[in-house]
Amino acid sequence: MNSIIAANLHYNDYEDWKPSPSRKRFIANYARGESLLEIGCGKYPVSVDAAVPNKVGLDISIYACEETPGGFQRIIHADITKIKREDNIGVYDTVIASEILEHLKHPEEALRTIEFLLKDDGRLLITVPNPRSIAARVDKALHSGNFYDFEEFHKGHVSMHTTKEWKKMFAAAGYQPVAEEYRRAWIVKDINPPFAKKLSRMCPDLFAHQFYFALEKTMQN
Repeated sequence: MNSIIAANLHYNDYEDWKPSPSRKRFIANYARGESLLEIGCGKYPVSVDAAVPNKVGLDISIYACEETPGGFQRIIHADITKIKREDNIGVYDTVIASEILEHLKHPEEALRTIEFLLKDDGRLLITVPNPRSIAARVDKALHSGNFYDFEEFHKGHVSMHTTKEWKKMFAAAGYQPVAEEYRRAWIVKDINPPFAKKLSRMCPDLFAHQFYFALEKTMQN
């Protein structure tokens, strides 16, 4: 099935999902420059609080493009893995791919595309979910090896990696982390003790719900 058709068919599964306050805060804190491209902008853009004057949104779903709120100077309907340099959709100070890469069978293709959409001194902001937290493992263990509490959250995710694996992929594509943050996961369902945030920083693969990365191009790139 054509990827854009598939995206339109499944967009309703996610159209009312709102980004968490911590994700919006991370984007606002690390976005920079005069221009920004948000990949997968959708109905609730994660860049809403970013103090960047010129924003462009891009989404694979035509429905998402139609429902994207104001605040963007332009909305582009396209598949990030299919964009070519000669399409000339712009070069940006900040590029955001928040909760996008996990939906791609080959996320490295998107990273290669972003390389020519990002200025040499620009910043790439990526957030991805963590399916291997203790909370996620307990959820699967209690439900015959399948997600239950996290079923909707992980629907459609085909590329799920550890922090080390993600950073290895970023390095291969020519990026280096300049900042990392983590959204804490619960340890006991719906209970978040004060030390949970510290645990998520110490061992994110076990105690984080999502990984947040701020990346810049390596010097040799």
